[in-house]
Amino acid sequence: MLAVAGTGGHVTLWNAAEGTLEATLSDTLGPIAFSRDGSLIAGRAARQEIALWDVGTGELRRTMQGHSTGILRGLAFSRGGKMLAAYGSDASVLLWDVASGQERRRFPNAQSPLFSPDDAFLAAGATNGDLILWDTRTGETQRTLDDGGYPLAFGTDGATL
Repeated sequence: MLAVAGTGGHVTLWNAAEGTLEATLSDTLGPIAFSRDGSLIAGRAARQEIALWDVGTGELRRTMQGHSTGILRGLAFSRGGKMLAAYGSDASVLLWDVASGQERRRFPNAQSPLFSPDDAFLAAGATNGDLILWDTRTGETQRTLDDGGYPLAFGTDGATL
């Protein structure tokens, strides 16, 4: 499946192998992100809300509040698909529970989040240039790497960042 965030205020889903249009997600813009299993897609909706769509049916599952004081810059699903991280121009990362649509955590002064392979940790670049590693269950800071920049990748073992 290929998702295209057009300029007309909608996202189109295409069967890339056949070149056929599968669905049009109205009132949705980029940034967009697919869940790892491809069953869900998240995108920016009106008023910086986050729209969560079912890829198979093209139905809107829910909208979540999003970044009400800034512009949504990016989205990332956890590897297991149970969490969604969003970051915006308000310099915060919001962590959402996908099943309930409830905000689980808010991490201030952070951007560009990345989940560890086991979803236990969320790494993000801090606005001061550090890199912070949080526990996704508790929200507690596990590590701060001075001048660490932005997370690029976790090793497959989850112990290397």
